Amino acid sequence: MPTSDMSVTSSDFLSALPSIVSAIPKDWYGTTFANLALKSRKPWSEELLKLIQEKKNGITKEDLDALGNAEDYWRVSSNISCLLECYYAVLYSTTISNIFTFTSSRMPAIAAARCGEVCLVGSSPLFTKEHMEIIETLNLKITQTTTLPPSTSPNTIYVNYIPEGTAESPPPLSGDGYDATVFAGILVIHNDDKIPPADVLVTRKRMSCPFTTPLCSSILTSLSGGQPAPVVASDPTEFLTHLQKMSGSTCPIPPRTFGAGLPALCSMWSSMLTLGSVDVLMASTAYGGSSQLTDLMTLQNPNFNKYTFDIQGEADFVESVSLTLDKLKESGTGEYVVIMTEIPTNPDMKVPSLKKFITLLNSYKSSTSKNVILLVDTTFAPASSVISKVQSIDPDFTCMAFVSMSKSVSRGLTCAGGIVGSHTDLSSKVMQAVVKVSDALDSAATVYQVNTLVENHTGVEQRNRDAYNLAKEVGEVLCSQVKKSTGVDMPLAFVTAANASDGFTTSTFSFNLPPPPNASDEDKAGLAQKFVDVLQLDTELFKPCVSFGQDNRKCYATVPATSTQGAIKEEDKIKQAKGGVQLTRLSFPVSMDERVKDVVREAVGRLYEEMPGSV
Repeated sequence: MPTSDMSVTSSDFLSALPSIVSAIPKDWYGTTFANLALKSRKPWSEELLKLIQEKKNGITKEDLDALGNAEDYWRVSSNISCLLECYYAVLYSTTISNIFTFTSSRMPAIAAARCGEVCLVGSSPLFTKEHMEIIETLNLKITQTTTLPPSTSPNTIYVNYIPEGTAESPPPLSGDGYDATVFAGILVIHNDDKIPPADVLVTRKRMSCPFTTPLCSSILTSLSGGQPAPVVASDPTEFLTHLQKMSGSTCPIPPRTFGAGLPALCSMWSSMLTLGSVDVLMASTAYGGSSQLTDLMTLQNPNFNKYTFDIQGEADFVESVSLTLDKLKESGTGEYVVIMTEIPTNPDMKVPSLKKFITLLNSYKSSTSKNVILLVDTTFAPASSVISKVQSIDPDFTCMAFVSMSKSVSRGLTCAGGIVGSHTDLSSKVMQAVVKVSDALDSAATVYQVNTLVENHTGVEQRNRDAYNLAKEVGEVLCSQVKKSTGVDMPLAFVTAANASDGFTTSTFSFNLPPPPNASDEDKAGLAQKFVDVLQLDTELFKPCVSFGQDNRKCYATVPATSTQGAIKEEDKIKQAKGGVQLTRLSFPVSMDERVKDVVREAVGRLYEEMPGSV
């Protein structure tokens, strides 16, 4: 196990911790962070340890601000989760690269099992018999025993599991004979040849989350000698009822909530595998996290296959799905066929004709006798009642909703995800599986997250309408200024007024800026990012992140091809470019200072004045 290259001891760290905890900047408590100073976990932690070496217990807010950010999104890592993980790294004489906290008590062992066959050694089992049956269905190999075998195999990953309540916290560790230790939702890697940290990071990024910020704060407060505030669980009934209503569902099984959107989708895909073989169809330009997670499931499970359809540019949504379904008739092997789509789509903001869509899916269902499910990602319009819209077309068709509630539902105050079923028997069957799988993976939302959702879900419908109206107004200003600067009528990839009146009130639009007539290919390729960079010069109004729905009066500006779509194929991203220029995406809050329109006008004017090739 690599040792820390810093001379900071755990005593040094604990001595500095009170000043660190009292000086933590407010921005550290968010869910998104400015990505102009991203360092990743290891370089960030090295800077933190250097700061502790130099300043001991006199660390200030300005010192912490100067550290920059470990990552740009809490679901990947935050400065607060890295602070706690850095302490464990010092305590166990390793680097932060080998320390991972998980919101799930079981995902640390599952993350190790995604690297190879695991022998889990503990005084009591981490997984029940029912859990182990699900683990086998997911094509993961875990055995549980109470003692380390006297003769070990070089091809097996040996994990020491320390059950909660059986040791002091944090427990002393002995890596002798073990490749990793798991305790209280924490994975400590001793052998990074058998358990590559980069692979674990991807698993946590796509299938789980680090410790929540409130939990990290509570632990850090205790470590620094303080008394954490007690946590009282709120009653989620009203929130769950509201979530079901927003989705248009009358399912007898309540929605299931998760630590984030991707863990929700992971549980959905895992649940389908417990029912049988699965073919999944999704847009080639779907959110990169959803796309990569689905790819990971495909690599791990021979009974899980992914197919894509193209919706970029002028492509008709329903026709594109139809072409893929035709191919699936010949090559598909799944007993279950799940068509997953964002409505509105990301980043194109297309809303398909649901009548044509359901007619197409019913035709495929009739001709193949497959179990067909439409899974709608409602993140951009969580109050669209899409399930009831589908049921008004065909009451017997199974439509379910998947939603990331990290956005407008929670007002950006916490990450969370949800799966909402419909009234059909097939949906109930899937929801029952989702409940069992989420228990096995321990992927449900934490008490901190549920409490935040309970406190903030009310009024999301009006917030969505207000954010849509703001996006619409700024979009008109943007297009007007582009016309003035270039003479080109630039269309927006945005929902129509009819879409919005039907409940699809997204606060996001995308666009391909027209390139100057004499611009080089290199300048065209960089035009979108240059515009985003110009906008972000105004740090009060614009933030260089990929989120939306936050109630912070800031617009999120990004280039999807290099951010939200980072994990998808390059050839798929190229298809959404126009004239060599990639899409730019702007996402709006509920309200902003009126000067945002002037900033957009000025940014467009400045962009084309400075752009090579402009006339």
